[in-house]
Amino acid sequence: MRKLDDYSPLQQSGVDLSNYQEQLAKERSSRTLTLRRSVRPSINNVISRPNSIPKPGTGFFDVNSFPFLDPAVFSDIIGSGNLERINELYRNIDFLSKEKPRLVQNLFNSPIICESLLSALVSDNSGMIMVILGFICIIFPKSEGNQTKFIDDGLVFSLSGFLQSGSIPLIKQAILVIDVITECSYARDSLICIGTHMDLINIALEYANQDVSESACSTLSVVFAYPDQVDSSAISSSIDMMAPLLGLTSITCLKHVFTCLIGITNKCPSLIHKLYELGMFSTIVQYLEYEDLISVCLPLIGNMSVSQSNHIRDLLDTNLLHKLSILLETNHASEVLWVLSNLIESIPQTMLSLIDYSTIEKALFLGINGGFEEKKESAFFLATIIVFSPINELSNYVNHEIVEILEEMLGSGVNVIIIRCLDSIIKLIHHLETTFSYNIGDIVFSDEMRSSLTALLSNESTLMSERAGFILNYFEEKDSNLIN
Repeated sequence: MRKLDDYSPLQQSGVDLSNYQEQLAKERSSRTLTLRRSVRPSINNVISRPNSIPKPGTGFFDVNSFPFLDPAVFSDIIGSGNLERINELYRNIDFLSKEKPRLVQNLFNSPIICESLLSALVSDNSGMIMVILGFICIIFPKSEGNQTKFIDDGLVFSLSGFLQSGSIPLIKQAILVIDVITECSYARDSLICIGTHMDLINIALEYANQDVSESACSTLSVVFAYPDQVDSSAISSSIDMMAPLLGLTSITCLKHVFTCLIGITNKCPSLIHKLYELGMFSTIVQYLEYEDLISVCLPLIGNMSVSQSNHIRDLLDTNLLHKLSILLETNHASEVLWVLSNLIESIPQTMLSLIDYSTIEKALFLGINGGFEEKKESAFFLATIIVFSPINELSNYVNHEIVEILEEMLGSGVNVIIIRCLDSIIKLIHHLETTFSYNIGDIVFSDEMRSSLTALLSNESTLMSERAGFILNYFEEKDSNLIN
């Protein structure tokens, strides 16, 4: 982004948009994602510190009536191997966790039960394993003090083994546990680290057209749905394995696959190139023709639209612009405008020559009559066209409708949109001053805009405050010159 160093008239101000694309590329390249390094709580601290959880009151239930709430008793029952007693314990724990959760807090946070449950997973009895996994589904989300211990003591390794067992009931139960534990960031990191996501991909392909395939795809998408940063090298090879998933016939599976790819490309933009190298991009665009998949296709295509120029040209060769033009008249219009803005930023000269005026008219209509999302993306789209267009080709964009759309979004509260609108207004000022085609103040500077710009002067972002200050100062000098 340009930095406005002073508020002198435009010719001496140093405001120059000629290097805008180069600056944008630098900003993109700086967004390097690294593996999150968070300080993990030590299990020693959990064991050694005094129990800070208050003892639950008896209330309607008498704690003494439930001896299994003693971690030692609980562990004895689990270790007995008596499936009948263990099933009865499961029913009691399930009931109490729902009806009287405070009663089970001490038990759930005891490291003793964590050890007994994980030990019981080493069993030849699949029925026993199923019940133990059920216990973990109940206990893990409510045992913050034990979550790290569950992972450190080998839960994810056990789950990976069950996924490879070939037993569909066991696979389903393991997937259910994975779905539960992914709420913990440490668990997600561990699952990705040991390649559990690859096990899920294999299951989705091996058991295609079965409900277990949908479960695997659903959990796969959950693993990558969270915004945590990950090391791209840990998941790069998995994209190769995911390519065949685009051939699944289940719409539900495909939705989850797209969601997963969106999560991956959000976390690791550096991996977008693989979608092109593996030929996945053309298949993804084809799925825009399926109504049920449009809402997950567009965000992925939007991510894919920020890539190398040769990749973007390959994307355009899929007849993408025609498909987007049709969707611009649907309830997906805001996502379409976002995709188009990304495409313009990636290859401005090519895109500006391909966008016809009917597309701009549709954007104008949405900017005036649409809801907030449509207005927001319309303003950003129009501002992007202005910012990247040559200075001598802006005459069509100097009109009240466009300026009012830009002006309204100065109060949107979305920094990236406000900055883009400010940059486009500065570009229009430059054009008007160069051509002397219009009365600049009448076209651009309304009382509403003056109010919005004044409010931005106190914004914490210097990118906004400096731009707003420059525009205000410019027009004040113009007004002063007219008076004099």
